[in-house]
Amino acid sequence: MRLIRPTLTRQIVFGYLILALFSLSAVAYALNSLRNQVNRADNLVQVDIRAQNLLRSLRSSLLGEERLTRQYQVLGQPDLLPPLASRLAEFRARRDALEALEGGQFDLQLAAAGRDYLAAGEEFLQAGRNSGQKMTAELRDRLAGTRRLTLLQLNQNLAAGATRVDQTLQRLGQESRSAYKITLVLVICGMLLATIVAVSLRLYINASLQKLARMIRDVASGSFDIKVDDKGHDEFSLLAREFQSMATKLRELEQLQLDANPLTRLPGNLAIAREIEQRIERGETFAHAFADLDNFKVYNDRYGYQRGSDVINLTGTIIRDVVEQYGDPGDTVGHIGGDDYIFLTRPELAEQMAAEIIARFDRVVPDCYSEADREAGFFYARDRFGEERRFPLLSISIAIVCSDNFEHPTAALIGRECARMKEHLKNQPGSIFLIDRRRGH
Repeated sequence: MRLIRPTLTRQIVFGYLILALFSLSAVAYALNSLRNQVNRADNLVQVDIRAQNLLRSLRSSLLGEERLTRQYQVLGQPDLLPPLASRLAEFRARRDALEALEGGQFDLQLAAAGRDYLAAGEEFLQAGRNSGQKMTAELRDRLAGTRRLTLLQLNQNLAAGATRVDQTLQRLGQESRSAYKITLVLVICGMLLATIVAVSLRLYINASLQKLARMIRDVASGSFDIKVDDKGHDEFSLLAREFQSMATKLRELEQLQLDANPLTRLPGNLAIAREIEQRIERGETFAHAFADLDNFKVYNDRYGYQRGSDVINLTGTIIRDVVEQYGDPGDTVGHIGGDDYIFLTRPELAEQMAAEIIARFDRVVPDCYSEADREAGFFYARDRFGEERRFPLLSISIAIVCSDNFEHPTAALIGRECARMKEHLKNQPGSIFLIDRRRGH
């Protein structure tokens, strides 16, 4: 029994699922390891290292008390008693803070030694404050003894805490290295499996690509009558049939391209006429706008063919951009020859479009002139009759006729009405547009 090879989509999905599975496993493991390490590091900072700091502070308070006690025993000055009391209070506060830490950082022997030391210290202070009570050797020896024992316990706890911090740091390093290795192995396994799927996929599509390449070469050579023999149901078979359909469309577009203006690449007379007839057949109401440049011939004679072509192309770009920005997706722009343009849109949009086209045209057209002509706003040249006269800068006239102005609109009827309006507009100074709102003629 012949096995059915998975489709292209299924192979791609399968490859991505493998890579995603191993990648997610690697990420999940790495995140879990990172969380454990963060918790361990947080506990190290909040408990172990803080306990070490508190132990050092306790030792500092105890040594400070020892110095003050000796000074008091030698000098007997009462003003040494308040600093001594402060040291004992400081010791008590830091001992309480150490005892409040989580994690059992407070040693029981240290706790007992600390209590005895504080009790001996309080008795020593009380005897010092009571001038009538004699400071006995027994009291001094008791304070010194509890101090030594407490200091011994502090040093032992500091040494044990330092060892615990070092061990924790070593474990963190070992866990980090282990997590890195396992994560790397998971990623590499996923990539290897995905690579195997990718190689299989490449072999699977190679033959189909060769077939498509032959089709592309046929189309590139101008042969749009391609044949598709593959009747399969995989993606490449569907693509081949779509490519055949595209070749048919290209044949149609080639025919339309022959009608397009070679300068602006806008549709020409045949395409515009076909679009008008289709809208009329569908019963759509539309506005037919005829745009024409004024004094273009004399500009072309003065500045040359290339500059004239630039103006033609610039005007087509302005009209196309305005229609795309303010119009509907189905609106059409055409270049029917020379400096004549047509655009089709809804009647309620035509007036706004015409005003925007004029505004943009008048804003950029002075840049098409020399500095002297631009500053003067005109130049002298000979008209069609050979007489020299003053010509203004280029302007644009737009005649707009709506299809619902006619009971039975046709492309020829609308075109004739636009041409008649255009002749009237060319006699008006500057850029201007006119929309015919009459109905029923």
